[in-house]
Amino acid sequence: MSFEFHPMSDEFLSEPDSVLNRMRLHGPAWRHEALALGPAVSVFGHADCKAIYRDHKTFSSREPEASRDSHLGDALSLIGEDPPQHTHLRTSVNKVFNSKAIDELEPRIQELVDARLDEVIGRDEVDVVEDLAARVTVGMIGELVGIPREDWDRARTWTRRLSAIEGANSFLPAADPRLADMEQITAEVVGEMQAYFVERVDERVAQPRNDILTLLIQSGLTRQEAISFAKILVLAGNDTTTNLINNTVQLLIDHPKQERILRENPELVPNAIEESLRFKSPLAEGVRTATRDVEVAGEKICAGETVHMWISSANRDERVFDHADEFDVTRQPGRHLAFAHGLHACLGSPLARLEGRVFLSSLLSRTHAMHRTRDEMPPVPTPTLNGTQHQWVHFEPKG
Repeated sequence: MSFEFHPMSDEFLSEPDSVLNRMRLHGPAWRHEALALGPAVSVFGHADCKAIYRDHKTFSSREPEASRDSHLGDALSLIGEDPPQHTHLRTSVNKVFNSKAIDELEPRIQELVDARLDEVIGRDEVDVVEDLAARVTVGMIGELVGIPREDWDRARTWTRRLSAIEGANSFLPAADPRLADMEQITAEVVGEMQAYFVERVDERVAQPRNDILTLLIQSGLTRQEAISFAKILVLAGNDTTTNLINNTVQLLIDHPKQERILRENPELVPNAIEESLRFKSPLAEGVRTATRDVEVAGEKICAGETVHMWISSANRDERVFDHADEFDVTRQPGRHLAFAHGLHACLGSPLARLEGRVFLSSLLSRTHAMHRTRDEMPPVPTPTLNGTQHQWVHFEPKG
């Protein structure tokens, strides 16, 4: 029996997990032809995805020239470079954005979470995405990169506009009319962000402050490298962690037995966050470019072709995870690929995990129940992210 795989289809956007499960079991690799960005291959198994992440010489993070401007709009992205440029960028950033620095942010994260929970607990309903999760994550990232409170909504708007199209252009044919609109949105948003962070960086060059953006400028990054990293933090750090928080609430509501276990055993909160990352990974796929002819999962990949590793599928691989399609907060963490793997493992993963743990611990300690008030949860309109645009919930306060 043959299967087709079209990530921009209504079937995939509405039921991605069932489609990915089918492909992993029956078509471990799928060749896409006639795409706007050229031929590409999708890979679905955990072992194959992990091997691609580890082999950065064969599978380059540097995007083809045809697509380099489609994401962050410059060639200095930490995400889109290979050594030695990647090594230089990561070494400089690690001087500032390291585990010790992230741990020191916990009190401020707690303040942001408490302030939002004060606002929403007990309301008839609250949108977990925009009223709660995004307010926490944008606030934290905003403070890190010098965005004043009055501009936090502006930063969220940038993220929402780009996340609605992120990665979609990878799976559209060359003649698709949506491509022109995507290019225009990308150019507008990236242009706005570039101009905004030029001002923020220049302010700190002229008058250094006691903040992370100043430290990044002083770490060895060039002016444009600091601007680029600020853009990455706003987009990646905001949207993926917003999805993590929202997905975790969604999963606990959908699995009341697991919510009960967690409320009775709050020490399992770190496990629950890891299980949420595995079961509903905020980022659905990663992308690399082959530097030479190679074969993966029985499919020949030619030099210059794009490879998509479907993280959401790899993290449900039955060969790696027992009862992979069960959400289990007692599952021992590890081995999932939600934050990628290898040289380009996500630099922001400690911050995302910390925000997730602080949020979930605080939510459970201040509520005794939560339930969804509307059935409608429209998915994000792109195949490369896992989340919903809204989720309306009532949180019942304790006492």
